[in-house]
Amino acid sequence: MLKLKSRFVYNSFVHGLAFLLLSLTTACSNPEGTGGDLTLTGQVLARKYNLTFTNLIAEYPQPEERVYLIYGNNEIYSEDFRTDYQGRFRFENLQPGNYTLYAYARDSTGNEPSGLMPVFVQVSLQSGKPVSEAPVLILPK
Repeated sequence: MLKLKSRFVYNSFVHGLAFLLLSLTTACSNPEGTGGDLTLTGQVLARKYNLTFTNLIAEYPQPEERVYLIYGNNEIYSEDFRTDYQGRFRFENLQPGNYTLYAYARDSTGNEPSGLMPVFVQVSLQSGKPVSEAPVLILPK
């Protein structure tokens, strides 16, 4: 009886240790997303065109524009941020990896029933660079 009990304790210990080691190794390799110490900043500019999109009338920072952030290969956005008065945005506490930013612009092709189309920008964050600047999102308006 004592032999059986000690074998059970030993097996429980080994399984518990294996689970702990597996948990620690997978916890260290976080995919894109929150929980890191990286920051992504950027700006949204609006380009105002005439109705036929043939003449540029003005270009200016776009305040109160919603910018969406997609983690890695996800298809649906995970975070969004409304730009400040100078069209700037900031996403904090991100992990290293690849991200997609997007915002909606006026559809210049006339193909979208909603009249809006997404404008995408790809960004790669690296652990050695705490703050990264995204390419400017330029939105036809």
